[in-house]
Amino acid sequence: MTNFENMPQLVMNKILEKLDLPSILTLRNVCHDFRNFIETIHLDCDLTHLEISLGPDKIYITYSTPYKQWVVSYTNLYSKGCLVAREEIRNRSVKRLQDNNFIEMFSKDFEIILNIFGTKLNLNRFELRKKYAYEEDVERVLERLETILKTYKLKVKDELIDVCFYSESSQQ
Repeated sequence: MTNFENMPQLVMNKILEKLDLPSILTLRNVCHDFRNFIETIHLDCDLTHLEISLGPDKIYITYSTPYKQWVVSYTNLYSKGCLVAREEIRNRSVKRLQDNNFIEMFSKDFEIILNIFGTKLNLNRFELRKKYAYEEDVERVLERLETILKTYKLKVKDELIDVCFYSESSQQ
């Protein structure tokens, strides 16, 4: 019987190439062997657009490829932990994570994604948006992003990096 440890790396690479990002993240959580394997390789990526939106007690990250889009939201539940929701067109999963901070969970997932794709992540657009978010949350997210992005060389084609901060009086 063949088990994961005996599977040739080439076969595992081919399997992972056929999966989309949510499936890779799910597979990563199946067992330690999958997690370790996924973290040691860098996959090619068809992500074209990455948008991070900060709101009051909530962070949304939108991943787009030429064929599909999905959103992951992280909601602060204060002393009860946080809520993580993954949404695709017809699929939604929600997890309540006790004793976890929503900013730390977002940071961890974002870092995992950058780790999986490494230098092969070549975006057309990267956006960071803040609308009515609490300033202390914005500061913490920006600190985490700065730390994470220093480690990884995020390539954005044609330097299309958009940072939009809306004030309370903004009409947008």
